Amino acid sequence: MSASEPVFRRVEEGVFTYSRPLGKHGPSVASVLFMGPESVLAFDTLCGPRDMTLFSKMAGDRQVYVAYSHADWDHCLGTGAFGSPVVVAHEFTRGRLLAPSHPELEAVRRESPDLVKGAEMVLPCLTFTSTVALDLERTPHLSLRASGGKGRRSAVNPIQPVLTGEPSGRRIELRHLPGHTADSCVAYDVTTGILAAGDAAEDPLPSIGDPRSLSAWISGLREWAARARRVIPGHGPVSGPELLKRNAKYLRSVVGIIKEASSKGTPPESLTAEFGLERAFPEIMTSLSSMDPREREFYLEVHRENLFRTWTALS
Repeated sequence: MSASEPVFRRVEEGVFTYSRPLGKHGPSVASVLFMGPESVLAFDTLCGPRDMTLFSKMAGDRQVYVAYSHADWDHCLGTGAFGSPVVVAHEFTRGRLLAPSHPELEAVRRESPDLVKGAEMVLPCLTFTSTVALDLERTPHLSLRASGGKGRRSAVNPIQPVLTGEPSGRRIELRHLPGHTADSCVAYDVTTGILAAGDAAEDPLPSIGDPRSLSAWISGLREWAARARRVIPGHGPVSGPELLKRNAKYLRSVVGIIKEASSKGTPPESLTAEFGLERAFPEIMTSLSSMDPREREFYLEVHRENLFRTWTALS
């Protein structure tokens, strides 16, 4: 199959992925479908409704929930394929979607309009601050459960509460894990031990968009590594908890590189795309050397931006 074509995969019973190549805009991005007998959850809806056509057919007449890992354009624009799903997201995600302008999306519309054909921003009708749980084994009823009572219905688009009380069968926990962005979240299937990480984990290295949350991000990755059996990153192949450990190690090393550079008076303009990477992460350099040149350049630029953003946050 061509690297320019979408890829559908069965991860294991009731868990599927659909990956969309982004061309010059980055590596392929993945959505995850968790299926229960009464309901399904699509974690991220990618670039436009066509990306969710297959998942929509698989859902059949089940209740459809959609959860956004965060508000970046390649993760949340295909929701319209499901008709009228119940959309759940972090409260910061709603705020980002309501922003008056979206420069990255506007650039993609100009340069690659077919990639985001039919895309629309569907706002969440339920938001949370820390964690919330969905039970896919039951028909939705009027019991709302969210961490600290923080789940809330939108005053703009009120809905029936959809989260159930006591857990049974396939239970999906949505947890806030900022660092890539302030609104980043993960989805954990309690039944199977599968963690859909969004961009909180990435192979070969994650992108730091919210350096103020680095400490919490590193701690969160280490905690999930001790709990998750399999990991589905937003970008990269399905892996195991070792991916979370590698990402946490990389983030710690970035902090160490910046502290050392700062102590030596190294100016920020010296932070090149490979600064500190060869010494701290030879395995990442090995991985990058085997990549398509465009993806290799993409991740080297991500590393450079990670260094600069961390420098700015720590200075």
